[in-house]
Amino acid sequence: MPPEGYVMGMGYIMLYVMKDVKKAIAFFEYNLSNFPTSATAYDSLGEAYMINGDKAQAIMNYKKSLKLDLNNQNAIKNDPRVEKEERNPRRIVASKRLPNKACT
Repeated sequence: MPPEGYVMGMGYIMLYVMKDVKKAIAFFEYNLSNFPTSATAYDSLGEAYMINGDKAQAIMNYKKSLKLDLNNQNAIKNDPRVEKEERNPRRIVASKRLPNKACT
C-alpha cells in the first residue's frame, strides 16, 4: 500500500497541475479506501468535488473530515454551510448522553 501522502500528492498534481479533476477524485478515493479514518483524505476529496462543481459531495466529505478532526481549518474555510454547532465538541459529547428519565 502506498503512503497516504504520496497518493494525496498525486491527487493534487492531477487536480492543479494536470487539471484532471476526475483522476484527482480517483486518487483521493483510493486514498480513502486505504485510510478510511483520515480527516485529510476526506478534506482532499471534498476539495476536488468542490472544484468539479459537485457541492453536495464536497460538503458531505468536508463534514466527514470535520467529524474526524474538529480543527480542520481547510474544511471549515471551504465549507461555509457546515454549522458552527457541528464543530462544537460539547455538542458531540452531549449527544452521546443517555436521555434523562423522570423519577417515579
